[in-house]
Amino acid sequence: MTVSSIYRNNTSFSERISSFNPRIALLYKAQQNLSFRASYSTAFKIPGPYFRETSYTIVDNVFDNISTGISPIASERTLSYELGLRWLPSPKIEFDLAGYYTRTIDFLVYDILPNPIFTERNLTTGYFNDENTKANLYGIQSMLWLKKLIPAISMDARISLSLSKGKEFLFSAINDNRTREHLEELGGLRAYPNLIAQAQFSFQPFERFTLILDNVVVSNSLTRNLVLIEEVLDERIDSPIKNSGFYTLDITGNYQINQSFRMYARFNNVLNKKYAGIDADSSPDVLLYNPQSLFTFRLGVNYNLN
Repeated sequence: MTVSSIYRNNTSFSERISSFNPRIALLYKAQQNLSFRASYSTAFKIPGPYFRETSYTIVDNVFDNISTGISPIASERTLSYELGLRWLPSPKIEFDLAGYYTRTIDFLVYDILPNPIFTERNLTTGYFNDENTKANLYGIQSMLWLKKLIPAISMDARISLSLSKGKEFLFSAINDNRTREHLEELGGLRAYPNLIAQAQFSFQPFERFTLILDNVVVSNSLTRNLVLIEEVLDERIDSPIKNSGFYTLDITGNYQINQSFRMYARFNNVLNKKYAGIDADSSPDVLLYNPQSLFTFRLGVNYNLN
């Protein structure tokens, strides 16, 4: 169980954010090779100084009287539940399976709104907590570790799979009475692919040399860019709001020279796949397409002091 309190300030503003975040976990060992677990946790995401310092308030409709950091910004809050099991049917097989549910509320959204702290003559453009926004995510994660599949070459395999389904509710509108009245429903969570699969295969074809193949498959995911999503939902523009799925392959070769020295060669993105990574932020200032590295090669030597 944890209790957190954070105080933060800079030359332009200061704020105090306090939060009580319990975390509880239970583990039941049914047999020597079989265990079950359950957990409940809460968390919060503190908004960085960027969000307040890029929120501008026009005071009394005087455009040369603009302030930053006037509106208070709270943390986004999350709660999570998880049930899982771990099974070791033999010394060469390990299996782990978990199901989870996560809920996040009070998202930061970018908008132009009357500032309720002062008068209706004041206007703020920037970031606000929208108490009606929320995101729900259900999913399962599994991992299978197979050891010494082919003893002659010491072949191991680690396979993991994550399947999820979520909904996100954003952009609640403000009516003439300055109350929230509408939410847009997204058929998924921003920057969260429904499918992530990974498979690592390692071999030792001859003494001192190890070859590792890392395979990753990721499905489509929604962009985090809130402004872009809102413009598409309002049919103001016609633009893709999903980053395409991708497959990548990395290959690593290790040669153990002696007990202390190891030489390695690593080939990243061998297929030279063009794909987008997770957006850096939900801000309208970030790249609409976050390109990742194409094929890269690294050669090096590691030295172990032990």
